[in-house]
Amino acid sequence: MKMISYILLINCSLLLYACAINTDIIIDQDSENIVSADIINDEDMKRVEAIKMNSTGVLKRAFDLEDEHRKLTLNETKKLLGILHDRFKQSGLSVSAFEDRVLKRMRRDLEIINAFNKKLEEAKDREKDDGYKLCKHNRLMEIISGSETIVKEYTEDMVNGILPEEFEKSLAKMTTLERNKEDKIVSGSFMATRFKGAIITMLVALKGDNANASKLDLPKERNRTWRDYSVVFHTIPLPKKIDQLSIHPNFESFTYYYKNAAGPPQGEMGFPHSGYFPDGHHARNPHKGISNPEDCSSWVLHRILNAKYSVTSYNITQFFRIKTGIRISNKNYDKTREYGWLNSVLTPVRAPKVQTVIKPGYVLCIRRPEAEGVVIPGKNYGVSGHVAIALFATDTHIIALACTRDVPIMEGIGVQKISLETEKNSDIMILGHK
Repeated sequence: MKMISYILLINCSLLLYACAINTDIIIDQDSENIVSADIINDEDMKRVEAIKMNSTGVLKRAFDLEDEHRKLTLNETKKLLGILHDRFKQSGLSVSAFEDRVLKRMRRDLEIINAFNKKLEEAKDREKDDGYKLCKHNRLMEIISGSETIVKEYTEDMVNGILPEEFEKSLAKMTTLERNKEDKIVSGSFMATRFKGAIITMLVALKGDNANASKLDLPKERNRTWRDYSVVFHTIPLPKKIDQLSIHPNFESFTYYYKNAAGPPQGEMGFPHSGYFPDGHHARNPHKGISNPEDCSSWVLHRILNAKYSVTSYNITQFFRIKTGIRISNKNYDKTREYGWLNSVLTPVRAPKVQTVIKPGYVLCIRRPEAEGVVIPGKNYGVSGHVAIALFATDTHIIALACTRDVPIMEGIGVQKISLETEKNSDIMILGHK
């Protein structure tokens, strides 16, 4: 019965996602939509592991960041489960009574996030500030609905501080970002993000019916609040000009509402994550360091290559076309700071077949077309993009290290297999390091 419910949940989420990607296209930022459906096999991973063992410089940093993120995630998840165990024991609740309380909160949370997302859809232009632009990517509806299934399955283990075996096992090895893990809690699947959401909701539920994430009272680390050092939970500002009570009368008891004296007066929206957020540069909190979620381009260009400001696949495409002499529409781009920075660190590599020039550590940039379209270097730029660190290529695929998500299937930092056949209408660019 649980499996049937979960399959229905996945199907509903996929339908919602299919609708969402038609209305949520960003021209000059990187898309979260990943089109490759290929599975990473044992032979692929043996080659990846061999490359990792001999990696240096930029490539070693990329592998180290993936490894560090997994270890920090495992450590924090275990700590949160330990706190949940202690607080549950003190509550005096039975497992069944507590599960009912958590599920009741989740149903209310779904009601609130649906009202919030509807309010964002109806927002007037004057209400579309930076908070609005970030919050429209929240994906909390999919996180909460998936957390419900996890609570029904794992409540007893979780209140006893037990981490599901498949979750712990997955964090012991390099993450793979693929689409065959929708029914398992693994680090490269969106189920891992939902599991973190389930822990947070349980902790908030123990604080009372009117509590939210800002009431969690979790331990500080080096004088930093939990929100600031957490690797599994992040906050973004709420829109300033959308009245919260107009969203839902119980908005302040929404699990993911966060407000403290140091934050914006309108409060913030929190969300669990596995390392990814669609607008990584703008979501970044300078106090969080490695705990910040990134998008594909900010992970490569900011976290690995140390760019000090936002550089995206669109910027790389402009740079690549100027340097390789392809006709472009923005003739003054070579005067920008983005061009200057790219020119100081990267060199375009041209070849009739991109897979023939890929070397481990090269930067991979893809610009993708609208549906049924083609990205033509001399004419257009496509509608979305992807940036990753290339590892190797075959006649049919590129294997890369990336930070990405495809809700509700996968999310994280890890190894991705990109189909050249699927990308045949995209503009694929390879860049070496200076």
